[in-house]
Amino acid sequence: MPDWFDLDNWPPLSQTGPDPVVDVEDISQMNMVLENGVLASYQQCHFTPDYWRNYTVIGTEGRLENFGDEVGARVHVWNRRHDGYAEPDEVHIVPEPPAGALHGGADRLLIDEFLRFVRQGGMTETSPLAARDAAAADSPPATVPPRKKEPAWPV
Repeated sequence: MPDWFDLDNWPPLSQTGPDPVVDVEDISQMNMVLENGVLASYQQCHFTPDYWRNYTVIGTEGRLENFGDEVGARVHVWNRRHDGYAEPDEVHIVPEPPAGALHGGADRLLIDEFLRFVRQGGMTETSPLAARDAAAADSPPATVPPRKKEPAWPV
């Protein structure tokens, strides 16, 4: 954890020293209908008591939720119906990344995929259209023009 993190820095309104003008969004939410018809929502909250990214995914096959985002954090999976609260059906522990790995090893995986694509071609996990759509989701509608036609390559 960075040296600026302090468990005593709570609740937010008791903090002293921040700039009196806060010019960032504290919370943002987006509801989506994906190309395949899946409904999704995304929310960011920047004033939670927990200092980690928390994701919950709920779908037709179950639910998963992470608790922490560092080594040793847990990902809980519920993949059968329960009557009220239940302990997870599966628990996955976030492993130790390779020595010197940045962003938990994801940077190396991203670079490896890019280099494989440049050298050999083939499918990738993402595409230029996915990058465009990600930018469009975070922009006012007028700033990102709509797609003109479908690409010739697989998406």
